[in-house]
Amino acid sequence: MNLFDPSLEASDEMFKALRDLDHLRFPRHLVSEMWQDYSPYAEAAFAGEMRAKFHQRFWEMYLAVALMKCGKVLRPDECRRQNAPDLCIEEGYLGRIWIEAIAPTQGDGPDAVPLSPLNKGYYIAEEKIILRLTSAIAIKRDKLEKHTVAGRVRENEPCIIAVNGWLIPESDSHHYVPYIVKSVLPIGQRFAKLSGEPLTLVEAGYKYRRLVKKAKGEPIPTDSFFNPMYSSLSGVLFSRASAFYPQPSFGSDFIFVHNPEAMMSLPKGWLKCGTEFWVNAKGELKSKRWARREKGRRPTKGLKRTPEGAA
Repeated sequence: MNLFDPSLEASDEMFKALRDLDHLRFPRHLVSEMWQDYSPYAEAAFAGEMRAKFHQRFWEMYLAVALMKCGKVLRPDECRRQNAPDLCIEEGYLGRIWIEAIAPTQGDGPDAVPLSPLNKGYYIAEEKIILRLTSAIAIKRDKLEKHTVAGRVRENEPCIIAVNGWLIPESDSHHYVPYIVKSVLPIGQRFAKLSGEPLTLVEAGYKYRRLVKKAKGEPIPTDSFFNPMYSSLSGVLFSRASAFYPQPSFGSDFIFVHNPEAMMSLPKGWLKCGTEFWVNAKGELKSKRWARREKGRRPTKGLKRTPEGAA
C-alpha cells in the first residue's frame, strides 16, 4: 500500500507535513522505501498508527530496517504478533532477542525538558533529560516483565530497550559519555581540579551520581544496571533518528550500552553498528565506535577510548 495515500485520513501533524509539503519529498521518499522493507514485519494496524502517531511508529520502523542493514535477522512471525515485544531478532546460538521500542517526548510540568532559547547562552537541562530517559526505560522494563510473566518471553532470552530521543531537546549529547549511559550507570558531570601557579591540571574525570531528583524532590536512581530488578535487560539502545533529519547510514547513530549485571549478556560487538559502551572487570567504562562496511570501501578499525574516572 502507499503509506502517503492522500485519500487516507491522518491526524498527526508531522505525518501530514511529510505527506503534503514538496520540500520534504526526499525524506518522504526515504520513509516510503523503509516502509517497503519493513511492511512484511509490521502488524496489520501499523500503517494506520503511523498516520496518528508518526514519530513513535517511525522509530520502530527505522530501528527494524537499520538492524536488518546491520546484518540482523528479524522474525516476521514474532514481529507481527500482537501482545508481544515490538521486535524479535533471531541470533544464532543466542536464540531470540526481544526489543521494546519507545520514543519519549520532552514531558510536561516542572520536570519537562525545556526548549533551547535562541540567540543567547543557556545551560543544558541534563538532569531533566536523564529523568525522561530513565522514565522511558522503566516503562518498557515493566512491559517486558509482563511479557515474561505471561510466557511470551522466556527468562533466558536477551531483552533490549530501544529509546529514541529526537523529541527530547538537547538529548543528542556531544560529550564523551552520552546521556543514555548516564541514565543507567552512576556517572555524573565531568570535573577538573586545578592547582598551583601557574595552574596545572591535577585530576579530571566524572563525578559519581547515583540519582537525580525531580522538581518536587523525589529521587530517581540512575544506576539501574546495578539494580537486580533490571538484570533481565541485556542492554539499552539509543538513537535520535528522525524522518526529517536522515542519518548518514542506517545504524551509524546507534548507541548500545551493555548491562554489566545482565542475566543474559550479549557478546561485545554483537551489533557492530554505531557506538558500543560496556563496563570492564575493573569497573572502567569502555567504548568502541564501529565503522559501517560499505561496498567499494575498505572498513576502518573501530576506536576504543577510556575516560579517566568514568566509572
